[in-house]
Amino acid sequence: MDVTFTIRFDAKRYARAVRRALVFSFRGVTIFSWCMLVAMFGFVFNWWLGGCPEEGRFLWLAILFFGFYPGIILRAFKRIYVRHMQQMLGDAPATCRITDKGYETVCGDLVQKMPWQRFASHYHFVDNDTVSLMLKRSTPVMVLSELREHGVDRGELEAAFRAAGLLPAGKMKKRRVVIALSAMLGAFMVLCSMLTAFSAVVSCRNDMRFDDTQSRLFDLIHGKDDPRRPSASLDAMRARVVRTLADVGSPDEFIYVFDPKSESDKVGLLARYGDWSCEAYYPCGCVCEHYNGYWESLKTNHTSVVYLEPDKEKWLEKIRPQAKDLYEKE
Repeated sequence: MDVTFTIRFDAKRYARAVRRALVFSFRGVTIFSWCMLVAMFGFVFNWWLGGCPEEGRFLWLAILFFGFYPGIILRAFKRIYVRHMQQMLGDAPATCRITDKGYETVCGDLVQKMPWQRFASHYHFVDNDTVSLMLKRSTPVMVLSELREHGVDRGELEAAFRAAGLLPAGKMKKRRVVIALSAMLGAFMVLCSMLTAFSAVVSCRNDMRFDDTQSRLFDLIHGKDDPRRPSASLDAMRARVVRTLADVGSPDEFIYVFDPKSESDKVGLLARYGDWSCEAYYPCGCVCEHYNGYWESLKTNHTSVVYLEPDKEKWLEKIRPQAKDLYEKE
């Protein structure tokens, strides 16, 4: 192969070709950045459901960083490559020659002869019209564009590369390792983010069940119109999102508690959701949760203070005389 042609440097066209070559070279950085961007949105969702303001500011900064970082890096490197070629070729026409042995450029008094094997170790055809010549560190050494326009056949050029000892970029072990590690680390961060978001949704769902149990107990004692009625822990928007993502559900069963000997947990309401139950008590106003065997244990071991649904009226008769004293302590 021996092709000679004359070019006049076009910064815009060359910048487009360089950008495509850099996108391929920085694929590991891009994959990691996109994964981190997705992960940051998961962490922001977790913060929105109940995180602290300081954490939120950091997360928004992280989103901006990972959202713009790949583009900033690409733009910076692209400018470096374009500026270098512009300084070398300027506005004067240049004569280029591509042979089996290498690449030659003649521009005024500047003459450059570059054998393929001496300034590159790998190559990658972005398409049939653009090829990126790279070293082992995967960054382009030179980008040759507009090949078809200058009469350069891709098959012949690739044969010349192989004869000179250049390898396809797909066989670049270091690049494959970097991409694999970037993808695994990014996927791990996304997984952590999703688990964090899932945990936040479950926590908020439980809080909503706590609120419901406490409100039910308060309504039974004081009525729904009492201005001291406890407010929900989540605003309407967050509650709506949690209900969309998780089944808050309705209690399967209630247990009513009245222990006149207790000072803080005198009156209580337990709501069972499957194997999980939440409790609310007055006058302390506290809520807590239990799993598995506690529900049955309470019914069998505390029969003197426990009232089931059929005995709800008996429970109400006992607590009504003490209603004015059954409120959360200051």
